[in-house]
Amino acid sequence: MVINSLFYNFQKESRMRHRIIAVKFSKDGKRIIAVKLKWPMQVWSLKEKNVLKVLDLFMEIGQGNHFFYTDKCGREAEIEVVDLDNPNGGYIRTKANDKKEDNLLNLIRF
Repeated sequence: MVINSLFYNFQKESRMRHRIIAVKFSKDGKRIIAVKLKWPMQVWSLKEKNVLKVLDLFMEIGQGNHFFYTDKCGREAEIEVVDLDNPNGGYIRTKANDKKEDNLLNLIRF
């Protein structure tokens, strides 16, 4: 019974949406290297439950987790992974929609 409960909680977590509230840039300021989440994830490998490295974010999105950014007007924009096959590495961005303000660069930095 405990195993079924753990499996159910894992499945429930994998379907959750996670709000990104801040970003961390590389030392040269060119790439986002981590994101801070509003609510902690139940991922045992994370040192800080609400901070996710971008490489881990790629994996989480690939496993069906959804991440989003909310602008100052309360509009949400989904996050997507782009260009994973690039030798310089992939990156994250907001999915295309009709809003020009959707930009992770507008978030506070940590």
